[in-house]
Amino acid sequence: MEYTVGTQSIITTHGEQHRFWRRVFDAGFSSSHLASLTPMVVQRVDVFIEKLEAHERSGDVFPLLPLTKSLTLDVIGRVTMAADFNTQKQSNEIVDAFLTMPKYIPPLGFDPLRLLSPTRIWNARHYQLKLNSLIGQVVEQRFRERRQGRVGPSEKSLVHLALDTYEQMQGNKDEVNSMDPVFMKNAVDNIRAFFFAGSVNNGRTAIEIR
Repeated sequence: MEYTVGTQSIITTHGEQHRFWRRVFDAGFSSSHLASLTPMVVQRVDVFIEKLEAHERSGDVFPLLPLTKSLTLDVIGRVTMAADFNTQKQSNEIVDAFLTMPKYIPPLGFDPLRLLSPTRIWNARHYQLKLNSLIGQVVEQRFRERRQGRVGPSEKSLVHLALDTYEQMQGNKDEVNSMDPVFMKNAVDNIRAFFFAGSVNNGRTAIEIR
């Protein structure tokens, strides 16, 4: 679990730390906020439909899972990081690292070569650190955007809920000019956890819905 969701997420922690971060993100799952996400979801579903129609016109046989997964990751990216990954049309460094990392961590299915590879643990650790760095950069960017007054009060993506809490903990947000590394670690791990949970469950669920 450490490689996928980190050591400080609500999935891997207990007690007060777990309850603290549950409270931080509660507003992101309110019915009113989820309803407000409908236009964003519809916009990304429109791209998904365009992809399906293109395959239909060509008459080719194609795997559906990559399309549903890209759709899901585009939605999850906006909900967790206030980011437009646009993975239905182009590659994204965060998504690429996220999808590559599971190839090097258990369970590895029936791939004994990868399981016994002396570089497996190194690769898993490499992509874990890469994800931490990339998501950390997004958190830092959102933090700077807030300092510049470019974020509205209604923004409830998970990264901004975490930053709301951080500024409240610091007292006078006008004097907050940098991120505490411990809080950053917790924020990054929790964003990874929600990103992982959402992508794993919803990409395949979309295929089941007919």
